[in-house]
Amino acid sequence: MGTISTLPLPGHGCMPKPCIYLIDDDVSVLRAIGRLVRSHGYEVSTFSSGIRGAEAICKELPDCVIVDVQMPEINGLDLMNEVIASGVRVPFIFITGFPKQEDRAAAMAAGAAAFIEKPFNADILLDKLREIVEDASE
Repeated sequence: MGTISTLPLPGHGCMPKPCIYLIDDDVSVLRAIGRLVRSHGYEVSTFSSGIRGAEAICKELPDCVIVDVQMPEINGLDLMNEVIASGVRVPFIFITGFPKQEDRAAAMAAGAAAFIEKPFNADILLDKLREIVEDASE
C-alpha cells in the first residue's frame, strides 16, 4: 500500500506563535529585524544564506518570509520563484536598500505581499505582518 505525501500547512513548523522566517545576508539586519519582530509576539528563524532559507521554507512552511532582494548566493526574487516552483505557497515580504522599479514589479507580479525599502518605519513592516497572519487565520 502506498503512502500519500502531503505538505504541512503554513505555520505548522513553528507553533504556537506565528512563525516568521527572516533571510538577509547582513547579520546586523537579521539581528535588528529579528528583535523587532520577536518583540511583537512572533517566533522568528533567521538565515544569512538564501539557499538554506529556501530549504527551510519548503520543509517547515512559515507563516511569512521576510527576504532581502540582493544577496550573494541567490537573490530574493529567485528564492521566491524557486519556492513557488516547488509547489509551496507562503507570503513573502521583500526588503531592499537598493529599490529598483523592475524588482518591485517582478516581486509583486509573482505574488509578493509587500516590497519595502530600507530603511523603513517599523510600523510598516509590523502592520503588513499582522495583516498576513490575520488573513491566514480566517
